[in-house]
Amino acid sequence: MTVLEMVIAVAIMSIAFTAVVPLFASIRNSWTTRQADAEVVQHGRVCTDHIYQSLLEAVAVADVSPPSAQDGHIQFQSSDGQVYRYEINADGYVAFGPPNDLAALAGPVTRLQFTCYDGNDFTSTTTDGASIRFVQIQAVFANAAPMGRSRSFATSVFLRTGNLGEEPDNEPVDPGVAAEDKVDWGGWQTVIDSYRSSEGPYEPFNPGAAAVVCVNSTANNRIALWTQTILRGDAYVGPGGDPDSGIDVSGGAQITGTRGVLDQAVAFPGFAAPSGSPFDDHPEGHMTIEDETLVVDSDRHLKKLEIWGGGKLRIQGDITILLDNKLDVGEDGEIEIPAGSALRLYLTAQADLWGTARVNAAGATPARLRIYMVNGKQIQIGQHAQVHAIIQNPAGNVKIWDEAEVFGKIKARQLQGGGKLHVDLDCDFDLGEG
Repeated sequence: MTVLEMVIAVAIMSIAFTAVVPLFASIRNSWTTRQADAEVVQHGRVCTDHIYQSLLEAVAVADVSPPSAQDGHIQFQSSDGQVYRYEINADGYVAFGPPNDLAALAGPVTRLQFTCYDGNDFTSTTTDGASIRFVQIQAVFANAAPMGRSRSFATSVFLRTGNLGEEPDNEPVDPGVAAEDKVDWGGWQTVIDSYRSSEGPYEPFNPGAAAVVCVNSTANNRIALWTQTILRGDAYVGPGGDPDSGIDVSGGAQITGTRGVLDQAVAFPGFAAPSGSPFDDHPEGHMTIEDETLVVDSDRHLKKLEIWGGGKLRIQGDITILLDNKLDVGEDGEIEIPAGSALRLYLTAQADLWGTARVNAAGATPARLRIYMVNGKQIQIGQHAQVHAIIQNPAGNVKIWDEAEVFGKIKARQLQGGGKLHVDLDCDFDLGEG
């Protein structure tokens, strides 16, 4: 190799290194940022969930910082009789424990704020511990990476304060999920929680903790919650059962409320297909809706209903539909039920709601749609489907899976799977008449 060739080769290598080194630096910075961001997310989730779970056990608030304080604190008495405190320590970490023995929990944080209300007025804040019933918590976690961004985490909780020493009430259980035999539910980021549709759409960052899940069975492991799922509410086994053996919580799953026994079994009446015209007549046949909107303004008796490919079924009026065969909604299929309308859907065969199906999602009012499974076939809700409904399948199973979300109430022989189930406290089961 000549000197000239060597000079050219060195020049090429220099140019290559000049181009590649910044790329490696960018990759390193990106990796560092992603790693730091993951740590921030983990710390944020640990912190907010810890505060949520602890405040659920609070029976009295002793001291809390004003909502304007960014280095806030809260001190409370728990149901175990101990006093605990949250505050930011000298190292910038959220600390927790007895007031004289705090230990670092998560961090570092640049803000820890507690905003408290009396539970009746959500416009005027309070720091009066005796009247506090609702607490909103916000924490901002710092990101140490040069290119990282801080993240804000929030949660809120209704306090069960003022109950220490009181006799429990004997009000009947109002289930949001009722199973004759078993509830088998779990998976990462799956949840059963609550909200009230009368107060607006479900707020994912402000979930309610009043969901009630119950089974009539008294056998072992009839309510099985697993792999990080959270039941924000109460769980009950059948009359005469034992919650310790009847409820199985594993793999980091949580129940935030009571574990108890039903005073009496939940009724599971069967459903018959509606009668009269057009239901006593032969079905019209298959109805397939694809890439169009079809308005239904009268009762219908159909063989099969399929909605997909951007198709939409719009209900106009108080309508009852009987299907002799399968209901299939998926691939951007939609059932729309505007305000002032309602749909009672009687199914004698399996129902599959899948893909990006939207079933009564536009109005976000589950009571507008009631689904009755007549012959005990299975209803499956999966992938990214979103369903607002009151579902009753007393002789069959309801299966929810993947990223599907259901808003309303469910009564079935078994509830299986995972996903997200948000109990609407403003709707009720019925007997299927009319």
